[in-house]
Amino acid sequence: MSVATYRYNNVPPADLRLAVQQLWVKAFDIENRLKGVEETTHTSENISMQHVLEFISGFSTTSSPTFTGLTLSGLTEGHIVYAGAGGILSGSTNLCWDNINARLHVIGTQGIGVAVGTAPSYALHLLSANDPAMGIMTSATDAVYPKIYMRGARTSGVGYLSTIEFSNNEAASDKSTDALVGVIRGAAANSAYINIQTRASLAGGLITVLRLHENQDISMPGNLIVGAAAGTTPATKLSVWGASALMGDLAVFSNDATGPSLYLRKSRNATVGSNTIITTGDQIGQIEFDSNNGSGWRVSCVISADSEGTIASNRTPARLSFWTATNVAPSVITERMRIDNSGGVFMYNLKSGTNQATAGAALNELWRTSGHATLPDNVVMIGELPS
Repeated sequence: MSVATYRYNNVPPADLRLAVQQLWVKAFDIENRLKGVEETTHTSENISMQHVLEFISGFSTTSSPTFTGLTLSGLTEGHIVYAGAGGILSGSTNLCWDNINARLHVIGTQGIGVAVGTAPSYALHLLSANDPAMGIMTSATDAVYPKIYMRGARTSGVGYLSTIEFSNNEAASDKSTDALVGVIRGAAANSAYINIQTRASLAGGLITVLRLHENQDISMPGNLIVGAAAGTTPATKLSVWGASALMGDLAVFSNDATGPSLYLRKSRNATVGSNTIITTGDQIGQIEFDSNNGSGWRVSCVISADSEGTIASNRTPARLSFWTATNVAPSVITERMRIDNSGGVFMYNLKSGTNQATAGAALNELWRTSGHATLPDNVVMIGELPS
């Protein structure tokens, strides 16, 4: 017996066995008609399992039967049909096709590329030995571009809305995250910022290395190097390297009299961002000029600001000094000029190294006036004191 095409439009039977029996009956009647035999009335009683098995055996790659409009019971519209244990067809409750919107719906945890019988670790688990394991592309030549939507439901408090996590997974039992890029909900409604975290070792936890704030600020706890090769460790909090002499600039564009400012600040509190009053003699800030000696860097000149006098909440007096390296081996950084908190300007003798701040200074040496009969105080003089 062979069947080419059969359309079955009746109400689906209660069980698969009865459905197969009825299909066999119809096929048997069609074959009898082709032979000129009148239609025979059949009941489930005179259809033996042998007939059923004979009909089922016709479903093979050799006979290749085709059914059009076949309706099976126990299936839900849109559910993807799969062969389960024993080859029994079932409808998936986790994988559905929306034919109206042409979309595939995944419900629960699904694995793509995961071996059969292996439980997926995530809601959507992609596993592949090839590179890349996943690609999102568009053939549009206009402003249309691929998008990935990650939407959290947090409505209050500061916390992650969504994350992308990376793991090297060197040990089969280790599924710890090695790096993370996440979006954190801010304290205010509808505010968020991007947080990037890494870890240095398996035993170490994740630490924040960069944060892009909702007010367009950028913060990072570590060091930053610009212009150096990847893997170069910066020696300071901010290092800018390059072959050009133009290493940076500060510019202000505003319709007022204010220009750009560069702040060097000192607090005695060990907690970053906290306030503790300084003491006399503390270095407030320093600008250092270094030269390379063929094997490293040596200090050539320094401009230093140091506190002096009485320090209080309403006053922080200080001095500004200028230092240069001597022309001896090895060079010694030596103070050459100072402006103190009272406005006094002192220059040190380049030959003797003595402080020339008193009357009777030798020719071509610098000092300032104080209590002179004809000159006002704090006049800087070079040469002998006039009468």
